Amino acid sequence: MNRSSTFLLSLCTAGSVDDGKSTLIGQLLHQTHSIPDDKWTEITQASLAKGLNFIDLSLLTDGLIIEREKNITIDVAYIYFASEKRKYILADTPGHLEYTRNMITGASQSQVCLIMIDAKKGLQEQTKRHLYIACLLGLQEVIFCVNKMDLLGYEQAIFESYLSDLQALINSFHTKNTHFSFLPISALEGENIAFPTQKMPWYKGECLLSLLEKIEIKTAEKPMRFGAQGKIETLNFQGITGKLLSGNLKVGDNLVFLQGNTTAKLTAIYKGEKKVAEAKAGESLVLATDSPFLPERGEIIIVESAILQGKTAFSATLCWLDEVEGETGKKYILQQGTFEIFVFIEKIKEKMNFLSMQYEAANSLKMNDIAAVFIRTETAIFIENFAENAAMGRFILIDCETNRTVALGLKNT
Repeated sequence: MNRSSTFLLSLCTAGSVDDGKSTLIGQLLHQTHSIPDDKWTEITQASLAKGLNFIDLSLLTDGLIIEREKNITIDVAYIYFASEKRKYILADTPGHLEYTRNMITGASQSQVCLIMIDAKKGLQEQTKRHLYIACLLGLQEVIFCVNKMDLLGYEQAIFESYLSDLQALINSFHTKNTHFSFLPISALEGENIAFPTQKMPWYKGECLLSLLEKIEIKTAEKPMRFGAQGKIETLNFQGITGKLLSGNLKVGDNLVFLQGNTTAKLTAIYKGEKKVAEAKAGESLVLATDSPFLPERGEIIIVESAILQGKTAFSATLCWLDEVEGETGKKYILQQGTFEIFVFIEKIKEKMNFLSMQYEAANSLKMNDIAAVFIRTETAIFIENFAENAAMGRFILIDCETNRTVALGLKNT
């Protein structure tokens, strides 16, 4: 087994309403023996109360009372489970159009997306939207699960009819960074989930869990970027608190404070109360330097050899999340990590129509629209292309009046 496959894998489910996402997750948990006894008792009783003659595994994730009453998933449920070969954290995201923003939240934290397709209904508008979002976010792997094959006699021709349609859809997105897999399943009957299928002898590929166990997590070397969150000042110590957004950091590095336009040598790194010689991306740290200068919250710190230029205008893709339409010329707050700046959308270039799968002109942005825009800032922002450094290329927009998060943004080339 490749060493990289032992790492934690982050997944999300996606697809249209009632495609079987929650049932699939229930089967993954059941077949990997990841359901506690008390939880099994709870869903057994809930299934009986619904008058079912089988255990409804979807109830494992549809845990909110309102969801059970309406038989829908409206929130993102995070589930931890493990197989013999690796550990997983899985985000069960909603399928309804009005909750696309919840799907974006789950997908933005994932490496792999499981896109469900109801074999009886075929590709839906929301299926296409979720695929587009997964590609847009640069997810490493997308696995198409053609579900409910049991309702169609596990026919090979039905599964294969989807392969050409899916490939044509993928080609229309011109994605290069995502790998795609396709497999037929029955979430209800647990077929081809954690064990090789017994009812589709024509399928020669691997089951879902086997695919997940073999995915190698890709880690490309990124430049060092540290986002300052605060500062510590005592009689005997001063330090900078924050998170290492990308790259590596070691004692002795020459640092540059971009907003403060000053430099310093890194003299110590603390991870919790422990003093360490080096650190890696994702770790929360306290940095000590040889300079009396302590940066403000939002400062971006880099190493001297990886200079980053500030920008006052750039192109981006926006996923609009708010019920209030987005407008050109209106002032918003752009938040990038702990850094905030006033911006406005200077131009909406085009947005995607998920019915025609064509780009079209737009004067405003409605909830769940995904559009290419041009953004202008009041002062310089240190931002990078999302495809090259995701930690420095994503941001959110906040309405200045309501303080609501209205959009997720990704900087383009």
